[in-house]
Amino acid sequence: MPKPILHFFITLAVSTACLHGEVRIWTSTSGSTVNADYLGNFGDDLWFESAGADGRLLKMPAKYISAADLDLIETGKVVPQIDPKAIDGDDTSRTLLEQLLSTQAPELTSSEQTLESAVNELLERIPSADEAGIAIHFHRKVDRKAPRAAPITDSTVYEAVQLLAEMHALKWSIREGGLSLRPD
Repeated sequence: MPKPILHFFITLAVSTACLHGEVRIWTSTSGSTVNADYLGNFGDDLWFESAGADGRLLKMPAKYISAADLDLIETGKVVPQIDPKAIDGDDTSRTLLEQLLSTQAPELTSSEQTLESAVNELLERIPSADEAGIAIHFHRKVDRKAPRAAPITDSTVYEAVQLLAEMHALKWSIREGGLSLRPD
């Protein structure tokens, strides 16, 4: 086999060996299965998003995941959808992430809306235990007045924030229960 073709097949095999953001069947220690995407390991639980129409958030202690599936996570063959460095270990941060993943976003269709007003409108949907609401931190280099760019419909708040971050070349993180946006 010519070397360029061999290199192509080796590259293809290596790139497909690492599953990132792919829905797969996960098995529990009792043998039950769920078709879901691995979101990450937060606190004492592994978090998954079910592949069904509802896209439900599933949290499960690692001790209930089959040894074969745990091995995929521990060896890095399955990469979490959410960068573990984006979330600190604070309980309020995990609570905010859970709310972002489970709250339906409002439709954002106004072409006049800025990035800042879009993020504020999204986060207003999340229930807050105190009167202050959720803290939002924009890095000083983020143009908060930039137009939102495209309509956002039929998504969770997490998906909408992720989409806004991608549209504006931003990274998001959650620290001490506050959402931060900064240049990528």
